[in-house]
Amino acid sequence: MNVEKYRDMLLALERTLAARAVHQRDTASEQRPDSPGDIGDASLADEAESETFTEAELATATLQDVRDALQRIEAGTYGQCEEDGEPIPQARLDAVPWARFCVRHQADLEDASGLRTPTL
Repeated sequence: MNVEKYRDMLLALERTLAARAVHQRDTASEQRPDSPGDIGDASLADEAESETFTEAELATATLQDVRDALQRIEAGTYGQCEEDGEPIPQARLDAVPWARFCVRHQADLEDASGLRTPTL
């Protein structure tokens, strides 16, 4: 596996996500109107602010996952499933370079946490 390729991908993603998180937090703070408006204006501002903060939280969480993946590269454990130590398929790492688990163990984790909808 070409770990340098993934290191480069992760470093570029880290820069992008860090900038996005800062921008989204700044944007959320700026969405508060300085002048009093009616209740509808306040409601719309609250909704927009909440959505922007949620996006910032997601970017921050993904940023932490990317940084954790960079640490796994340094530790020599990148590309190994944290559940069983087996290799994570390259196709999965290409799609999700910060992946900690193989597809099977990721699905098990999502099932246990209720994040995944069961298939019929």
